Amino acid sequence: FTSIVFVAFQGCSGLSSINIPNSVTSIGGQAFSNCTRLTSIIIPNSVTSIGNQAFQNCTALREVCIFNAQPFNGSNIFQGCGPQTIIFFAGPYLSANIGNTQATIVTSPATGVCTASGITTASVNMQPALTMLPISAYGIAAPGNTLVWNTNSTMTVTGLAPGCETAVRIGARLDNGAEYFDDLTITTALPTLTTLPATATSDRRARLAATVGNYDGPFMGGGFEWRRYDAPDLVPSTRSACPAVNGRLSGTLNGLSPNTYYKYRPYYTAPDGTSVYGEWSAFGTADAYVYFEPEVYTAEPRALTPSSATLMGYVNVGSDEIAEQGFEYWPLSTRVKAMAKGEWTGEAVETAWFEADGDEAVQPRRAPEDKSVVVATGQQMTATIEGLDYGTTYAYRAFARTATATTYGPEQTFTTPIPAGIEAVEANAEADSPLFDLQGRRVVGTPRPGVYVRNGRKIVVR
Repeated sequence: FTSIVFVAFQGCSGLSSINIPNSVTSIGGQAFSNCTRLTSIIIPNSVTSIGNQAFQNCTALREVCIFNAQPFNGSNIFQGCGPQTIIFFAGPYLSANIGNTQATIVTSPATGVCTASGITTASVNMQPALTMLPISAYGIAAPGNTLVWNTNSTMTVTGLAPGCETAVRIGARLDNGAEYFDDLTITTALPTLTTLPATATSDRRARLAATVGNYDGPFMGGGFEWRRYDAPDLVPSTRSACPAVNGRLSGTLNGLSPNTYYKYRPYYTAPDGTSVYGEWSAFGTADAYVYFEPEVYTAEPRALTPSSATLMGYVNVGSDEIAEQGFEYWPLSTRVKAMAKGEWTGEAVETAWFEADGDEAVQPRRAPEDKSVVVATGQQMTATIEGLDYGTTYAYRAFARTATATTYGPEQTFTTPIPAGIEAVEANAEADSPLFDLQGRRVVGTPRPGVYVRNGRKIVVR
């Protein structure tokens, strides 16, 4: 049958739950009204029409799942349902559809609660909104970041702006693979700033620094206010922006006068205009040129896909102008794609850059001399690299090059994810063909759950 007709089950007190089959496309008006023992309903994606007052006065109703992503034409569908009712809509809905009810409406099968927040990070506890929808993974991401999925319901979100409210994206993935999303507002704290002595000075440049007392991740929006030491208080200070990295706010002032005293203090201004400051301090420039190198920091990447990644880094100029800056990157291992394509031979490689496990050799790691380079600009550098191999670990580092030398940030690594569509198989230690993990090592015995390669194909062992 394709429809449930008008008043079909009206007043059926024996009904406790309904799982409507996928063949049904419409539910008539008052079809289940006054079913006072009905506690749960699953309405599949096939249903595109729900009539007026279809579930009116279902006073025991607790959970409703509506999987169609289009609004319905009926009105007062859940009129008279109590405050214990939770209605999940997979798509948009109209208030007229719901009617006069105290039910709670959710657009994701999971809700998030912020349990703790700092200045750039927050802990979020994800909770199922309905017991009838089994959730296999939870996800969370700050604005501009890729959603990170995790089976753990307690997650940490990073990359938030200090001292403001931010809507972060949260998600829930059901056992059938369907994914649903919602927004959670998180309020972060303002940083505390303590002024440090100038760390380097030349005749026309000086590097200033301050500590961030409650630092928990890099952020922009801060810097230093400065002016000549003998300038009247009525003269406005100059602001020079710089990043906060590794627990410090650090920036270089340009265009100073030789053999002159200046005063300065750190500041941070939140998106709403609220500012915090450190104490005033002072420094004097040198009477001649003094070299000091730029500061370079490599941050964690964003937006990882099977073939691309967005690299992040920070550069603080030194005494010399920067001629070029950006990122160097290279693969630590390229074996995963070769195995997945059936091209892995397992032959040993004569090189200093390789790994081995018994007689199972891997392809060589490329040395930094054979690196790839992508150029970026600004104090906060961002660069997207493409054409990467999936399931492969890469190393990268930020750099800044002057006429005198090249300065590097610390080395970071990331692993590109395996694309969707992996074949799933049950664990079988007796399989005739050997099984390899993603590091190219042959698996002996019963494999643990995870992603493996057999006969050139990616498989999942559950």
